Amino acid sequence: METFKWIWGYLKDYKFKYGFCLILVLVAALISMINPILGGTIVDRVLGNGETNILIPILLITIATALIKNGVAYAYQMNFEYISQNILLRIRKDLFDKLLTLDVDFYKQMKTGDLMARITGDTDLLRHFIAWVIYNILYNISVFVFGLLCMWFINPTLTLAMLVVCPFIAFFTNRMSKHIGPTFHKAREAYSRLNSVVQENISGNRIVKAFSKEDYEIEKFNKQNAFYKEANLDTIEVTQHYIPILEFLASFLTVVMLFVGGILVIQDQMT
Repeated sequence: METFKWIWGYLKDYKFKYGFCLILVLVAALISMINPILGGTIVDRVLGNGETNILIPILLITIATALIKNGVAYAYQMNFEYISQNILLRIRKDLFDKLLTLDVDFYKQMKTGDLMARITGDTDLLRHFIAWVIYNILYNISVFVFGLLCMWFINPTLTLAMLVVCPFIAFFTNRMSKHIGPTFHKAREAYSRLNSVVQENISGNRIVKAFSKEDYEIEKFNKQNAFYKEANLDTIEVTQHYIPILEFLASFLTVVMLFVGGILVIQDQMT
Protein backbone atom coordinates (compact mmCIF):
# COMPACT_ATOMS: atom_id res chain seq x y z
CA MET A 1 0.00 0.00 0.00
CA GLU A 2 2.91 2.35 0.73
CA THR A 3 4.13 1.85 -2.84
CA PHE A 4 0.76 2.95 -4.23
CA LYS A 5 0.80 6.03 -1.98
CA TRP A 6 4.29 6.86 -3.26
CA ILE A 7 3.19 6.52 -6.89
CA TRP A 8 0.08 8.60 -6.18
CA GLY A 9 2.37 11.42 -5.02
CA TYR A 10 3.51 11.73 -8.64
CA LEU A 11 0.23 10.79 -10.29
CA LYS A 12 -1.99 13.27 -8.44
CA ASP A 13 -0.83 16.19 -10.59
CA TYR A 14 -2.46 14.42 -13.55
CA LYS A 15 -5.44 13.01 -11.64
CA PHE A 16 -8.16 14.70 -13.73
CA LYS A 17 -6.56 13.82 -17.05
CA TYR A 18 -5.81 10.29 -15.85
CA GLY A 19 -9.34 9.90 -14.48
CA PHE A 20 -10.84 11.06 -17.78
CA CYS A 21 -8.71 8.48 -19.62
CA LEU A 22 -9.97 5.76 -17.27
CA ILE A 23 -13.52 6.80 -18.19
CA LEU A 24 -12.55 6.43 -21.87
CA VAL A 25 -11.37 2.89 -21.04
CA LEU A 26 -14.84 2.12 -19.68
CA VAL A 27 -16.38 3.60 -22.84
CA ALA A 28 -14.16 1.38 -25.02
CA ALA A 29 -15.15 -1.69 -22.99
CA LEU A 30 -18.82 -0.79 -23.37
CA ILE A 31 -18.47 -0.22 -27.12
CA SER A 32 -16.86 -3.67 -27.48
CA MET A 33 -20.21 -5.19 -26.47
CA ILE A 34 -21.98 -3.78 -29.55
CA ASN A 35 -20.46 -5.85 -32.37
CA PRO A 36 -21.21 -9.28 -30.82
CA ILE A 37 -24.84 -8.20 -30.38
CA LEU A 38 -24.93 -7.06 -34.01
CA GLY A 39 -23.46 -10.41 -35.03
CA GLY A 40 -26.28 -12.17 -33.20
CA THR A 41 -28.79 -9.92 -34.98
CA ILE A 42 -27.35 -10.94 -38.36
CA VAL A 43 -27.68 -14.64 -37.49
CA ASP A 44 -31.22 -14.31 -36.11
CA ARG A 45 -32.81 -11.80 -38.46
CA VAL A 46 -30.77 -11.79 -41.68
CA LEU A 47 -29.90 -15.49 -41.94
CA GLY A 48 -32.78 -16.82 -39.85
CA ASN A 49 -35.70 -14.64 -40.95
CA GLY A 50 -34.35 -13.46 -44.31
CA GLU A 51 -34.41 -9.74 -43.41
CA THR A 52 -31.65 -8.90 -45.89
CA ASN A 53 -32.64 -5.22 -45.96
CA ILE A 54 -31.01 -4.64 -42.56
CA LEU A 55 -27.68 -6.27 -43.47
CA ILE A 56 -26.01 -3.18 -44.96
CA PRO A 57 -27.03 -0.85 -42.06
CA ILE A 58 -25.75 -3.41 -39.54
CA LEU A 59 -22.43 -3.73 -41.38
CA LEU A 60 -22.07 0.07 -41.50
CA ILE A 61 -22.78 0.29 -37.76
CA THR A 62 -20.21 -2.46 -37.18
CA ILE A 63 -17.55 -0.52 -39.11
CA ALA A 64 -18.45 2.74 -37.33
CA THR A 65 -18.29 1.00 -33.95
CA ALA A 66 -14.84 -0.39 -34.69
CA LEU A 67 -13.57 3.02 -35.82
CA ILE A 68 -14.97 4.77 -32.74
CA LYS A 69 -13.54 2.15 -30.39
CA ASN A 70 -10.09 2.36 -32.02
CA GLY A 71 -10.24 6.17 -31.86
CA VAL A 72 -11.11 6.10 -28.16
CA ALA A 73 -8.37 3.52 -27.50
CA TYR A 74 -5.81 5.64 -29.36
CA ALA A 75 -6.79 8.70 -27.31
CA TYR A 76 -6.42 7.09 -23.89
CA GLN A 77 -3.30 5.09 -24.79
CA MET A 78 -1.46 8.17 -26.04
CA ASN A 79 -2.47 10.14 -22.94
CA PHE A 80 -1.43 7.32 -20.60
CA GLU A 81 1.96 7.26 -22.32
CA TYR A 82 2.30 11.04 -22.07
CA ILE A 83 1.45 11.01 -18.36
CA SER A 84 3.70 8.05 -17.57
CA GLN A 85 6.69 9.53 -19.43
CA ASN A 86 6.35 12.81 -17.52
CA ILE A 87 6.10 10.94 -14.22
CA LEU A 88 9.13 8.83 -15.16
CA LEU A 89 11.08 12.02 -15.87
CA ARG A 90 10.24 13.37 -12.40
CA ILE A 91 10.96 10.11 -10.59
CA ARG A 92 14.39 9.75 -12.18
CA LYS A 93 15.22 13.39 -11.44
CA ASP A 94 14.18 13.00 -7.79
CA LEU A 95 16.16 9.77 -7.45
CA PHE A 96 19.26 11.34 -8.95
CA ASP A 97 18.91 14.43 -6.74
CA LYS A 98 18.56 12.13 -3.73
CA LEU A 99 21.67 10.14 -4.68
CA LEU A 100 23.74 13.33 -4.68
CA THR A 101 22.72 14.09 -1.08
CA LEU A 102 23.65 10.68 0.37
CA ASP A 103 26.86 10.18 2.33
CA VAL A 104 29.86 7.96 1.64
CA ASP A 105 28.62 5.17 3.94
CA PHE A 106 25.61 4.64 1.67
CA TYR A 107 27.81 4.17 -1.37
CA LYS A 108 29.99 1.72 0.54
CA GLN A 109 26.92 -0.48 1.14
CA MET A 110 25.32 -0.12 -2.29
CA LYS A 111 26.88 -1.19 -5.58
CA THR A 112 26.89 1.27 -8.46
CA GLY A 113 25.38 -1.26 -10.87
CA ASP A 114 22.51 -1.89 -8.47
CA LEU A 115 21.76 1.83 -8.28
CA MET A 116 21.92 2.12 -12.06
CA ALA A 117 19.48 -0.77 -12.43
CA ARG A 118 17.03 0.89 -10.08
CA ILE A 119 17.19 4.32 -11.69
CA THR A 120 16.77 2.88 -15.21
CA GLY A 121 15.08 -0.54 -15.38
CA ASP A 122 13.03 -0.41 -12.18
CA THR A 123 11.70 3.08 -12.84
CA ASP A 124 10.70 2.03 -16.36
CA LEU A 125 8.63 -0.77 -14.80
CA LEU A 126 6.78 1.90 -12.82
CA ARG A 127 6.10 3.76 -16.07
CA HIS A 128 4.83 0.51 -17.60
CA PHE A 129 2.51 0.04 -14.60
CA ILE A 130 1.07 3.54 -14.92
CA ALA A 131 0.79 3.52 -18.73
CA TRP A 132 -0.32 -0.05 -19.43
CA VAL A 133 -1.08 -2.30 -16.45
CA ILE A 134 -3.72 -0.13 -14.74
CA TYR A 135 -5.85 0.50 -17.82
CA ASN A 136 -5.60 -3.13 -18.94
CA ILE A 137 -6.85 -4.32 -15.55
CA LEU A 138 -9.75 -1.87 -15.71
CA TYR A 139 -10.55 -2.74 -19.34
CA ASN A 140 -10.60 -6.50 -18.76
CA ILE A 141 -12.69 -6.24 -15.60
CA SER A 142 -15.11 -3.93 -17.41
CA VAL A 143 -15.40 -6.25 -20.41
CA PHE A 144 -16.06 -9.16 -18.03
CA VAL A 145 -18.79 -7.27 -16.14
CA PHE A 146 -20.44 -5.76 -19.23
CA GLY A 147 -20.24 -9.09 -21.05
CA LEU A 148 -21.82 -10.84 -18.07
CA LEU A 149 -24.70 -8.35 -18.03
CA CYS A 150 -25.27 -8.76 -21.78
CA MET A 151 -25.21 -12.54 -21.47
CA TRP A 152 -27.62 -12.45 -18.56
CA PHE A 153 -29.99 -10.37 -20.66
CA ILE A 154 -29.74 -12.92 -23.51
CA ASN A 155 -30.06 -16.04 -21.34
CA PRO A 156 -29.45 -16.41 -17.57
CA THR A 157 -29.10 -20.21 -17.78
CA LEU A 158 -26.25 -20.01 -20.29
CA THR A 159 -24.59 -17.29 -18.23
CA LEU A 160 -24.68 -19.39 -15.05
CA ALA A 161 -23.34 -22.42 -16.93
CA MET A 162 -20.31 -20.44 -18.13
CA LEU A 163 -19.75 -18.88 -14.70
CA VAL A 164 -19.09 -22.37 -13.29
CA VAL A 165 -15.67 -22.32 -15.00
CA CYS A 166 -14.69 -18.86 -13.70
CA PRO A 167 -13.75 -19.90 -10.13
CA PHE A 168 -11.24 -22.38 -11.54
CA ILE A 169 -9.69 -19.66 -13.73
CA ALA A 170 -9.50 -17.34 -10.71
CA PHE A 171 -7.93 -20.08 -8.57
CA PHE A 172 -5.13 -20.93 -11.00
CA THR A 173 -4.52 -17.26 -11.85
CA ASN A 174 -4.08 -16.50 -8.14
CA ARG A 175 -1.69 -19.44 -7.69
CA MET A 176 0.38 -18.33 -10.67
CA SER A 177 0.53 -14.79 -9.28
CA LYS A 178 1.83 -16.04 -5.92
CA HIS A 179 4.45 -18.33 -7.48
CA ILE A 180 5.72 -15.90 -10.10
CA GLY A 181 6.30 -13.03 -7.65
CA PRO A 182 9.44 -14.48 -5.96
CA THR A 183 10.91 -15.63 -9.28
CA PHE A 184 10.41 -12.17 -10.79
CA HIS A 185 12.09 -10.59 -7.75
CA LYS A 186 14.98 -13.03 -8.15
CA ALA A 187 15.32 -12.08 -11.84
CA ARG A 188 15.43 -8.35 -11.01
CA GLU A 189 18.07 -9.04 -8.35
CA ALA A 190 20.13 -11.05 -10.86
CA TYR A 191 19.84 -8.20 -13.38
CA SER A 192 21.10 -5.80 -10.75
CA ARG A 193 24.12 -8.00 -9.96
CA LEU A 194 24.96 -8.39 -13.64
CA ASN A 195 24.76 -4.64 -14.06
CA SER A 196 27.14 -4.17 -11.14
CA VAL A 197 29.75 -6.53 -12.60
CA VAL A 198 29.66 -4.80 -15.98
CA GLN A 199 29.86 -1.32 -14.47
CA GLU A 200 32.77 -2.24 -12.17
CA ASN A 201 34.75 -3.71 -15.05
CA ILE A 202 34.18 -0.77 -17.37
CA SER A 203 35.03 1.86 -14.75
CA GLY A 204 37.98 -0.17 -13.40
CA ASN A 205 39.26 -1.46 -16.72
CA ARG A 206 42.79 -0.10 -16.27
CA ILE A 207 43.12 -1.75 -12.87
CA VAL A 208 41.93 -5.09 -14.28
CA LYS A 209 44.53 -4.88 -17.05
CA ALA A 210 47.28 -3.73 -14.70
CA PHE A 211 46.85 -6.82 -12.51
CA SER A 212 46.06 -9.17 -15.44
CA LYS A 213 42.69 -10.10 -13.93
CA GLU A 214 40.84 -10.48 -17.26
CA ASP A 215 40.21 -14.21 -16.86
CA TYR A 216 38.99 -13.75 -13.29
CA GLU A 217 36.59 -10.95 -14.32
CA ILE A 218 35.33 -12.96 -17.32
CA GLU A 219 34.59 -15.90 -15.03
CA LYS A 220 32.79 -13.59 -12.58
CA PHE A 221 30.72 -12.10 -15.39
CA ASN A 222 29.86 -15.52 -16.81
CA LYS A 223 28.71 -16.65 -13.37
CA GLN A 224 26.36 -13.68 -12.95
CA ASN A 225 25.22 -13.97 -16.56
CA ALA A 226 24.30 -17.62 -16.02
CA PHE A 227 22.52 -16.73 -12.77
CA TYR A 228 20.48 -14.10 -14.64
CA LYS A 229 19.58 -16.63 -17.32
CA GLU A 230 18.47 -19.21 -14.74
CA ALA A 231 16.41 -16.61 -12.87
CA ASN A 232 14.55 -15.71 -16.06
CA LEU A 233 14.04 -19.37 -16.92
CA ASP A 234 12.50 -19.90 -13.45
CA THR A 235 10.00 -17.13 -14.21
CA ILE A 236 9.20 -18.66 -17.61
CA GLU A 237 8.85 -22.12 -16.04
CA VAL A 238 6.20 -20.87 -13.61
CA THR A 239 4.35 -19.12 -16.43
CA GLN A 240 4.45 -22.14 -18.71
CA HIS A 241 3.22 -24.35 -15.88
CA TYR A 242 0.00 -22.36 -15.51
CA ILE A 243 -0.64 -20.83 -18.95
CA PRO A 244 -1.67 -24.17 -20.58
CA ILE A 245 -4.16 -24.76 -17.75
CA LEU A 246 -5.63 -21.28 -18.13
CA GLU A 247 -5.78 -21.63 -21.93
CA PHE A 248 -7.56 -24.98 -21.54
CA LEU A 249 -10.11 -23.45 -19.17
CA ALA A 250 -10.64 -20.54 -21.58
CA SER A 251 -11.22 -23.02 -24.42
CA PHE A 252 -13.52 -25.02 -22.17
CA LEU A 253 -15.70 -21.91 -21.83
CA THR A 254 -16.34 -22.14 -25.57
CA VAL A 255 -17.26 -25.81 -25.21
CA VAL A 256 -19.72 -24.96 -22.43
CA MET A 257 -21.21 -22.15 -24.51
CA LEU A 258 -21.71 -24.39 -27.56
CA PHE A 259 -23.02 -27.35 -25.57
CA VAL A 260 -25.40 -25.56 -23.20
CA GLY A 261 -26.30 -22.91 -25.79
CA GLY A 262 -26.98 -25.61 -28.38
CA ILE A 263 -29.35 -27.42 -26.04
CA LEU A 264 -31.18 -24.18 -25.26
CA VAL A 265 -31.54 -23.38 -28.98
CA ILE A 266 -32.82 -26.91 -29.72
CA GLN A 267 -35.37 -26.50 -26.93
CA ASP A 268 -36.38 -23.04 -28.28
CA GLN A 269 -35.35 -21.35 -25.03
CA MET A 270 -33.08 -18.92 -26.92
CA THR A 271 -32.36 -17.95 -30.52
